[in-house]
Amino acid sequence: MGLAVPAMTTGILSSVDKTLSGTASAALNTVRQAAGAIVVAIFGAIAANGGSAILHAITVSIIAAIVCTILTIVLSQKYLKKGI
Repeated sequence: MGLAVPAMTTGILSSVDKTLSGTASAALNTVRQAAGAIVVAIFGAIAANGGSAILHAITVSIIAAIVCTILTIVLSQKYLKKGI
């Protein structure tokens, strides 16, 4: 994750006009924070059922993180190319 964030930030910010870089950065950080909070909430809710549920919680958390990442990429491509 630590290696992916700078590359993702650079990739997204380099694909927008300089006039929209603040908006793109804010959108990226908002989605990243929201996705992290959702994944932590899902993991906590599932893991609260005991030790045997932790593996399941990790699996669900990873899937949620992947879905959020894909959603971010798709929305970035859709809206940042249009200049919205």
